[in-house]
Amino acid sequence: MMSAWLSKSIWVLLVVGLAFGVGCADELRLRDGRVVGGTLEGLTSEHVKFRTAPGTVVIYPLAWVEEVTFSPRRGQALPVSYEEWERAMMDARRSLDGCRLTRRGLIGGGLLFIAGGQYLMWAGHGPLGGLLTGMGAIVSLIGAASPPPACAGQRDRVEILTRIGLEFGWVY
Repeated sequence: MMSAWLSKSIWVLLVVGLAFGVGCADELRLRDGRVVGGTLEGLTSEHVKFRTAPGTVVIYPLAWVEEVTFSPRRGQALPVSYEEWERAMMDARRSLDGCRLTRRGLIGGGLLFIAGGQYLMWAGHGPLGGLLTGMGAIVSLIGAASPPPACAGQRDRVEILTRIGLEFGWVY
């Protein structure tokens, strides 16, 4: 009699334990096709820290991450704080904005060279002024003719961090 009750109890505990363990697993889908199960431990604008099922903490670059799927966290603390996520998001956005502004920097720098060259020509330094004006014109044309930068890595990091923010209710 006792052994049947004990056997039933063990099966119930096993089923509940498995359901809880599987239900609390987060999932990383990497760009190379691998799927890693575990829990999110932390993040930065460049990396995500993930505790895998055996308990090993692995740090993956956000550039490797295709998708993050979270399990429901009823009554559990979030794995990262809002401040940690916000800091990572701000750094990633700053990097993306910097990448997108490189073309404007070329055009602006070229225009400054043109202005400096014209000033030098006005001040009586014709050959040097002409050289700077010519260099400025070339750099400005390169900036104007070049396609906008793709910024794929920076854009992907912002996208993954935005998905994490949506999942935890920090972005609406």
